[in-house]
Amino acid sequence: MRLHVSADDWADALKTGGYKQGQDYMCSKEYDENGEVTSDELNYCCLGVLSDLVRPQVRWNDDDVGWFDNGNDLETAVLPNDVLEAAPYLKRRSFPGADDFDPAEQFASLNDNGATFEEIAEIILDWESDGFDSMWLSERCAAFRQELKTRRVEERLAKQEG
Repeated sequence: MRLHVSADDWADALKTGGYKQGQDYMCSKEYDENGEVTSDELNYCCLGVLSDLVRPQVRWNDDDVGWFDNGNDLETAVLPNDVLEAAPYLKRRSFPGADDFDPAEQFASLNDNGATFEEIAEIILDWESDGFDSMWLSERCAAFRQELKTRRVEERLAKQEG
């Protein structure tokens, strides 16, 4: 287990292409609409990539989509404490206007709303350059989620026209 994963290391892992991106779960296999496995290849949320960097020896649970077995219990989409200890920049904090700000939730939301790993990595690196300022991250993620919504609308309109 790694005791520290820098923002640079996390961003590099997202950019390298060694992980296939998925949504809604930290890690999952691909399933069809009937719940049948279509691929044994694992898909990761950006937080699943971070968890895998901290805990590469942990086996992702085959029976529960998106959960991994840490030997004692199953973790869901919430980052385990040892991952947060290795990446303290993701710990909950407060700033004026936000009493309980969770940076990890911001990144999970970007991932699940269609941001690519490359885009998420760039935001991580920009956030690091800004001194891990929570207000900056909150505002940047809100603006980027709006960009993602606009992108989805434009894609739908293009499909309708073409």
